[in-house]
Amino acid sequence: MKKILIVDDEEITRYALSETMKELGYETVEAENGYDGINIARQELPDLIIMDISMPVMNGIDAVKNIRLDPALQHIPIFMSTGEEAAKSKFTKEQGTEVQGFVEKPYKIEQIAKKIKEFLG
Repeated sequence: MKKILIVDDEEITRYALSETMKELGYETVEAENGYDGINIARQELPDLIIMDISMPVMNGIDAVKNIRLDPALQHIPIFMSTGEEAAKSKFTKEQGTEVQGFVEKPYKIEQIAKKIKEFLG
């Protein structure tokens, strides 16, 4: 079973997305900020990460940069998640790293499922 790491500071968002991914046949693990997300990614080695951009402790931009520098994690596909267009444009300007795309809040489950299936099958 493919594993997805969901990193978001909003518990209800993590829960809803996690339950949806489970219904689609994926295993999920969760983290509430970028710092915890990196550590859980190292422990769990997920097949894909959905990373919120705006979070306390460590934001998604910094977390992705750290993941891309880690040889054990740098191959993992990452989708950035945000409800703020400004955060999305800021990410693309400051990027310096590679992500596979964006999923926008509020989530449209059909779109997320399609993107994930493209990478995980």
